[in-house]
Amino acid sequence: MAKTVWVNGCAIVVLEDSVGSIFTTSPDGGAVLIAGTGSIGELVSSSGIRVRTGGWGHMLGDEAGAYWIASTAARRIAWALDGFAAPGPTEGPETACVPVLTGAEHTVW
Repeated sequence: MAKTVWVNGCAIVVLEDSVGSIFTTSPDGGAVLIAGTGSIGELVSSSGIRVRTGGWGHMLGDEAGAYWIASTAARRIAWALDGFAAPGPTEGPETACVPVLTGAEHTVW
């Protein structure tokens, strides 16, 4: 979402970091995939057409971003501690790491 700010009669256009990443490498457009604290994929064509996915923030998505990875791991550990199977395989990292994190063996009731 572009926002134009006027400073001393000069227009400054403020854009997302994904667009800045694209134009830093190519003034004619390109594509970028960012997976850091959050996540976003964006394409800007040479004619200025923009297509993006993600970048909605940790409350709405950002799959593959750091917050999503950590909160998914914590949620699966909590499910294992409560005796519920996480979606997907019943054995895996979410149950294997419980003893390490709690300092005790875990018993599913």
